[in-house]
Amino acid sequence: MQDHRLQILVASAILIAPLPFGLAEPHRRPWLGFAACLVVLAWSLRPELLPLDRTARAALAAALALVLLALLQIVPLPPSLLSVLAPGKADLVARLQSDSAGIGRFAALHGQGLWTGALSWDPLSAYPEATRRAILTLISVIVLGCATALVCRDRKAARRLAVCFVAIGVFEAVYGLAEYLTGHQHIFGYRKRHYVHSVTGTYINKNHFAGLMEMALLLALGLYWDQIGALRRRRGLKAWMISLADDDRGRSTLTLLSIGLMGSALLLSFSRTGIVVGAVAAAGLLIWLGAGRARAVPRAAGAVCVIVCVLSPLAWFGRREIIASFAQVPTNVEAPGGRFDAWKATATMIGDAPLAGWGLGTFENVFPRYEAPTIRVTFDHAHNDYLELAAGLGVPALLIALVATAFLIARAARASRLWESGRGLLAGATAACIALLLHEIVDFNLAIPANALLFGICLGLAAGMARPAAEAAGPWRPAPGWARAAAVTLGCVLLFEASTEFLAATRVSRAQAALDSGGDPADIGAAGESVRLARQAVRIRPADAEAHATLATSLSALLLAKSVPGPDGAAPAEVASLAREMAGSILAAIRANPWDAVNYSRLLLALHLESVLRPEASELSSEASVGPIAAGMARTAAEYRQALALDPSLVPEVARHVLDSVPDRLWVDRVIPGTAPAQLRYGMFLEDLGEIARAEIAYRASLKAEPTATAALRLHGLYLSTCRAWEAQQVAARALAGTEIPDPAERAELQYALSRSSLRTGDGGRAVEALEAAVQGAPRRVLYAHRLASLLANDRPGEAIERWVGILDAYRGAADMPEMRAEIYLGLARAYEKEGRTLEALREYKHVLVDRPDDPSVLGRMTLLMRGDQ
Repeated sequence: MQDHRLQILVASAILIAPLPFGLAEPHRRPWLGFAACLVVLAWSLRPELLPLDRTARAALAAALALVLLALLQIVPLPPSLLSVLAPGKADLVARLQSDSAGIGRFAALHGQGLWTGALSWDPLSAYPEATRRAILTLISVIVLGCATALVCRDRKAARRLAVCFVAIGVFEAVYGLAEYLTGHQHIFGYRKRHYVHSVTGTYINKNHFAGLMEMALLLALGLYWDQIGALRRRRGLKAWMISLADDDRGRSTLTLLSIGLMGSALLLSFSRTGIVVGAVAAAGLLIWLGAGRARAVPRAAGAVCVIVCVLSPLAWFGRREIIASFAQVPTNVEAPGGRFDAWKATATMIGDAPLAGWGLGTFENVFPRYEAPTIRVTFDHAHNDYLELAAGLGVPALLIALVATAFLIARAARASRLWESGRGLLAGATAACIALLLHEIVDFNLAIPANALLFGICLGLAAGMARPAAEAAGPWRPAPGWARAAAVTLGCVLLFEASTEFLAATRVSRAQAALDSGGDPADIGAAGESVRLARQAVRIRPADAEAHATLATSLSALLLAKSVPGPDGAAPAEVASLAREMAGSILAAIRANPWDAVNYSRLLLALHLESVLRPEASELSSEASVGPIAAGMARTAAEYRQALALDPSLVPEVARHVLDSVPDRLWVDRVIPGTAPAQLRYGMFLEDLGEIARAEIAYRASLKAEPTATAALRLHGLYLSTCRAWEAQQVAARALAGTEIPDPAERAELQYALSRSSLRTGDGGRAVEALEAAVQGAPRRVLYAHRLASLLANDRPGEAIERWVGILDAYRGAADMPEMRAEIYLGLARAYEKEGRTLEALREYKHVLVDRPDDPSVLGRMTLLMRGDQ
């Protein structure tokens, strides 16, 4: 009975987990905890174990060590220990406790404080509530993986779970293909907003869908290998057709159809890493299974031929999208603001907290303070789970996890070479784990609860089936009494954590929905309902910053709705009470998560509301003041700049939130700190809004505070976009004249910018000089050398041809060569035309067509040249 209960629960988790958006939404993530709770309680009814070998005991010890390290991050520690293990958080806490900061005065004004005192204890985690949620997910994955390993002592049970895995993969593939091919593009009742031109199944992100497809496809390949190995060989067409009615032949045919469907969905997801890893892992699996086996080559060749025949038409159908997707690799990885910059910033995060990390699950909170100004998109994850785990839990935890996983995979791989029965499924599960681990080098599948669960089940399946035959066939032994008590305790803890997280997240979601449904800010009913739900969420999870922030937002809406002054010009007494509660919610949100920029913008909004609602504080005293606060107490903008200057990279988010709430843009200008990074970020934000004049002021302020290449390039680009080439030229020239920018790569970028503005002003000689300096400063940048050759081609086509030929020879391995290759061949062709060398020009035009097969201008030019030849 023990086996059947665990089988049903694990199979249900496999079939249900991917359906609700991969459990990625906050109010669906706790379902994983409920599943783990049921598994633990079901095992505790009859706690039996198998003898564990050394590898299994080491893996369990490693899992326990990871959980203990994560739990240590939410335990309050004394300031002396905190400053050693987490100096970044200790510094932030100390600055927030300072009385000189505007936020500290705001707290004192309302009779509150961010912390109880200067000697207060604080956890290691940057945001303990997020770490608490991540611990629940981690424990749930470990529990379900261990349950799978127990169940899979029976090979039949292992095959049943693998069939469930393949079944959910086929459903996701069929559903995603149907939505994609019909153009409907919904996820159940929700219209897709992202990746609408890709197959994603019930997932939002195509790469996470590809992660599921990789695992399910490799398991299906392993099952298919076992099935065709059990079939009797049929000679002749008639015998083969009769064999189609056999149950074994029918199962193998159905499995092959499943492989074709999942392979098709993986191709049309257009996930670059998914396609490459899936193809390489499938080929490696077939080679591994066939090495040294009789009749293995024909079996593998037949399977490959059938799969290729099925997938080739689809690959041809989506060839343009696939080629375009792979062509964007340099842009996504190496271009400024791409993943390479994100990985470098994450490495800096790890360097600041290498032992204990910043807190499991807190990457999106801490990363903004490390990201470079070139990063213009929001990185919720590092797009590399190994770096993210090291940043969250520390380098020792990463090493523990990698070593334990490697030992389990190595044992499973070794067992798959020694056994005959079920070796295909065992090798398929092992390959599925390896494929996802390779995928995680450039993605974050393990941050998606459903994929993390499925990976844990795959690893448990491989670990369970890899037991020695004598051990797997041996009897179960009763677990000690303390193990049963520990299982019951763990089940109760999981139930409590999952329940409270689910209830709080549900109420936060409903509060936000009620607030959005109100529409008109004066809708008191909607705002009141939102406040009620948010208060319930705060009571359930008092340390949840999202719940406190939602309550603050709801209270601000209710304040605006009820802020009608009385006959004496004073606001109602209820408004003052709501203002105090709003201030308390904002301070609680900052106390729980001091890294969230929106919480600081809510504080500024509260200051503004109080200055509006209180008649004694309604008059602005001077240009330098943000606005008087309660009881006529004036607060200067410099004080609030100190609060905002805790992290200048958060300036755009703060400005966006404040501008949406308070349409007083000059007031926001006075709040933004005058430091170079803050003004640079603010200028980029204003430029995105189309506020060109104000963006120019911010860029100039940034350059005045600290001359940087980024600020100079941004101001240079702004001037060029507004047809002020002379001013752009002066900005680049002044930046190059100083010594504040010693980096050769940055100076080369400025030289390139100077050449562009010099061309606009008609100064061709200076443009050539600047480009030559850029080529010397960055000799591996193809763009600079190509632009220099293009300039020379106007008057000296022969010299330009020599330069372009040299570029093609010397820059073959450069990162930006693929995107520049067509431009170089096009320049060569035109230069040959100027010299009257028609055959060479036609040859180069043909090279252009390799990268641009449908370019009408190239095709037209070739036609004219060929007519001239004839």
